[in-house]
Amino acid sequence: MVWKGDYDDKSLYICLAEHRVDGYSTYAIKAVELSALFSSSSLSSGCSLKLRQVAYTSGEDLPDNMACGVFGSKILLAGGTIGMYDPIVATQEGRYNPKLGGFMPCPCTEIQVFDTRNQSQSHTTFRTFGSFNEGKANPFLLEVDGKLYALASYPIQSSTNSRGSSYFEVLDPIRGVWSNLPYPPVFDDYNRTCDPAGPGDFFCFVAGSNIFCTSAYSPSYYRFDVAEPVKGWRALPFLSTPTLCLKIH
Repeated sequence: MVWKGDYDDKSLYICLAEHRVDGYSTYAIKAVELSALFSSSSLSSGCSLKLRQVAYTSGEDLPDNMACGVFGSKILLAGGTIGMYDPIVATQEGRYNPKLGGFMPCPCTEIQVFDTRNQSQSHTTFRTFGSFNEGKANPFLLEVDGKLYALASYPIQSSTNSRGSSYFEVLDPIRGVWSNLPYPPVFDDYNRTCDPAGPGDFFCFVAGSNIFCTSAYSPSYYRFDVAEPVKGWRALPFLSTPTLCLKIH
């Protein structure tokens, strides 16, 4: 990332997650001023910089694997999963393991926010920023052309969301409304396999007005042009050699 001008009014924010053995999930945002980070004295002396904590939340009811993203001046925590009993998928064969006792990861809809412009807010809590139409497991949060896009980083099917109809959504910041978008065919590629998937198996990045997506289970790269949403997801021409993808969390 390249910063223009001086560093006096800019900070670097780091989002941290901790999943504890007592069942509590903890999320914190810490910050350091860029003026201190790049000062000549810090670079020459090798001294350790102290991060200040600006936001914090913890609780037994917080989802695991919430995603962190940026929208304007806001840092978001969104989605994630909680364990819920699902008697239908618990009895299915293949990728679903009956030994789990019927408890399956259920994607969550909640979105929480910390606004970096409001340094007077309590550092012990985030505030609510609405919710998705449907839950998303560790979603990619992507700001493109002034709108916020949320794409689940891997599909989770359950008896309440058998088709994953809202794996991909967009927020209209003026109306404050989330709208469903077509999910990428890469999820269909995954659903034809029998292996369990995790967040590390799916990859998403942005170039211009295009959102790209692929996975270890897919033979193709797909792109969604936010300037032409009616065209949906389109497969790129087949590449015979692997290419480097940037994974964004």
